[in-house]
Amino acid sequence: MQQPDYRDHLKKHPRDAEMRYQYGSFLESLGKLREAQEQYSLAAQEGHLASIIRLKQRTFSGSDDRERNGQTAEPPFLKKRSREKRKRFWAGTMLFLVLFHLLTLSVGMDRLYEMFSVSHTKPSDLPKLVVENGRQRFTELYGRDLNGYGDLMRPQPVNVLSELSPDLLTATQCPCGLEDVGLELHYYPEANLLALVRGEEILTLYPVASGPPMPFTKSYVSRRVVNPNGGKGPWGTRGMELQEGYAIHGTNQLELIGQGDVTKGCLRMRNVDIETLYPYVSLGTPFFVVPGRPGEATFPEGLPPLGELLHPEKEETPGVVYQWKA
Repeated sequence: MQQPDYRDHLKKHPRDAEMRYQYGSFLESLGKLREAQEQYSLAAQEGHLASIIRLKQRTFSGSDDRERNGQTAEPPFLKKRSREKRKRFWAGTMLFLVLFHLLTLSVGMDRLYEMFSVSHTKPSDLPKLVVENGRQRFTELYGRDLNGYGDLMRPQPVNVLSELSPDLLTATQCPCGLEDVGLELHYYPEANLLALVRGEEILTLYPVASGPPMPFTKSYVSRRVVNPNGGKGPWGTRGMELQEGYAIHGTNQLELIGQGDVTKGCLRMRNVDIETLYPYVSLGTPFFVVPGRPGEATFPEGLPPLGELLHPEKEETPGVVYQWKA
């Protein structure tokens, strides 16, 4: 069967898309890939579906010089579409920038950051977090839920939380519906900083004095003590025991705060700092040693005080001598 004279036919009928597709297939069978592509492209401009599909497959374009040079050979009608898409993209970008600028002028950059950033813990959330964290840790420690808030505020050694103002508990209205209520302690040896953390958020950071590297990277608060060993000397006015003789406690040597290799292994804090932190940290709160340096804290000046302990004597242990690695 004689092959049709494609060129003569297409001179007379240049918009015959089917014939152009057949001509392209014929050229492709001869290995004339660039010419075949040209015919497919012209047919595709007429809306010929098979030609459009053939162009998108692009399995025949390997010998195109532009392909060999690492460039993509686009048919003319596809190039036009790409230009239109780019124009729409840049027009949309410019509109967004103009609107963003006007919004910044209107509400201010700080307020705008608050609107679009991940929400941070508010001061009014803190009592709720403390109580909910205590509830969660109580369940983890004892395998049951609370019978009442009195379960949390018992004397040593089961003082999950400190006894604070009844008004504070009433204000918590827990269960409170907050997410990420599990608080954790993170210690950053490189920076000599101790953080109270909620989920991915660092609530606050306190400088500490430290010693040699701890033999563990994960522990938990196994005991909470008011005035360990009488509350004087290197043990300070509060203590949170971890394991193997390691603890977080206060100190009367303020000049050591921020220094490393000055204790036998414990983390020492200023008494004023640990007295503020202590009511936030329940029995069972996880402790992690974290590499690197921490990010910014929500409360860079330290946590707002939750209030005075109502019965600190219930959390004292006058008959116990602690042998922490002070």
